[in-house]
Amino acid sequence: MNSNKFFSSLFLIAFYCFVSLNSSVYAQQTSSGQNVLSREPSGLINVAEVGTVVDTVNVWGSVNRTGRYVIPKGLNIPQLLSYAGGVGSRRNGNHQLEWIKDHILIRVNRYVPGKGKVQIKSFKSDFKQALPPGLFKYKLHNEDIVTVQVRRKPNFWDYLERISPIIGIITSGIVLFDHFK
Repeated sequence: MNSNKFFSSLFLIAFYCFVSLNSSVYAQQTSSGQNVLSREPSGLINVAEVGTVVDTVNVWGSVNRTGRYVIPKGLNIPQLLSYAGGVGSRRNGNHQLEWIKDHILIRVNRYVPGKGKVQIKSFKSDFKQALPPGLFKYKLHNEDIVTVQVRRKPNFWDYLERISPIIGIITSGIVLFDHFK
C-alpha cells in the first residue's frame, strides 16, 4: 500500500471525526448548563425572589435554557430571554437555516379563558437592527408560552456538517478497499 495514500486517508478520517464530534460535544455542554438559576424539584426554574408575586411561563425554542420559569409579575420578554440564557448560538443546533435575511421571531401564546381561544403576539427583528419597542412594553402573564426561532443563512460550517459524514464514509471505504486489496 502506498504510504501517501494511507496518510491522506487517515487525515481525512481524523478531520471528519473532529468536525462531527466537536459540534455534538459542544452542543451537549451548552444545552446542559442549567446551574446558573435555581431549578426546583418539580422542574421549574425559579428566577423570582422569595416573597414576590410570581407568574409561571414556558420558554421554548432557540434559547440556551428552555423550560418552565417562575418569574416576577410584570416581567417583559427581553428580561425573560436573559434569564433563559439568551438566544441560542449556532453551535447548539437551536436554529433554522434559510436563504433569507438573518432574523429572530418571538411568539407569545396566551390562553384567554373567557373566550376559550389562544391569542398570539408575534415580534420579528433583524439582528442588525434594534429590537422592536413593543417587545419591551409587552408584559408576560401567568401560563404564557414564549417561543423563539432564530433563522439565518447557512455558512461554511453548516455545509461542512452536512457533507462530512459522506466524506467519512467514502474515505473509510477507500481505506478498507486499499487494506484488503
